[in-house]
Amino acid sequence: MGHTINEDRVKFINTNNDVNYKFSILMDGASGLGKNNNIVRDKTSAEWFVDFILEQLEKEILKSKLYDIKELLKKCIVLAKNSINEFEIQNNIKLEDYEIPSASFAILKDNGNNSEIFLLGDTVTLIKYKNSSKVEIVKNPNQDAVSNNDNNVLKIAKAISIKKGISVRLAVKEKEILKILQSNRSKKNCDCDGGYYILGTDFEALSHGVTINIDNNDVEGILFLTDGINYKILGFDENMVYNYIKNNGFAALLKQIRLKQLEDFDYNKYPRFKISDDASGIFIENQKQKNIIKKM
Repeated sequence: MGHTINEDRVKFINTNNDVNYKFSILMDGASGLGKNNNIVRDKTSAEWFVDFILEQLEKEILKSKLYDIKELLKKCIVLAKNSINEFEIQNNIKLEDYEIPSASFAILKDNGNNSEIFLLGDTVTLIKYKNSSKVEIVKNPNQDAVSNNDNNVLKIAKAISIKKGISVRLAVKEKEILKILQSNRSKKNCDCDGGYYILGTDFEALSHGVTINIDNNDVEGILFLTDGINYKILGFDENMVYNYIKNNGFAALLKQIRLKQLEDFDYNKYPRFKISDDASGIFIENQKQKNIIKKM
């Protein structure tokens, strides 16, 4: 029997040892684009990957008392890579670059006085500082690269829809589009044109993540968002979406986004690859963790 696929994850891990840390983690698994998309039988490879990484992170934090973010991720990468290699050996296959699972990753480590943020992939991070009336979007080159790649593909899909007289919804299913998406996915963790860095099986990616250190006394709130929370479809900017979530919650925002997407069933007004995507977020206000994770 099948299950509803959801490749986003939210996880909170709090230590109660000699050192007290609160970890807030958001992951967005990259959906499979090839034939070998099931490393385990009952999950997509992306689902397996995000679950595996979070399980290993929790073990290392709580049992090994390892708190350095990059060192934690290095251990997880080794274990994930070993599992993928075993899958290839058992099935006598070699995964294509675009079939090897990966995920966008955002983590906040809070020690009470200060917090460290580390980002890989295309999650969006918003910070509201107490001394500013505006919400700041954290500059993330990897998010920019993924967004540029996707926008270029959608432009091609739009051109195909016009040429063939079909909807964008049908155009994004064309073989030409799949090949471009596979090519772009193969640019992960690559210093190449259109390349970007994401959590996968490469240690080198960790040196290309975004790290921010903040004084908790300076911050009102922090938002982590996956790309499924497409607030721009509502005409919102960063200040508007932050205040909307603060005042109304994630669920109310998602309802508005989903209604807009359903109104555009053929993707012609708002070109995209799916009717809707997994949508997840973490809102940390005055160091209190709130989250939503949803597939609609």
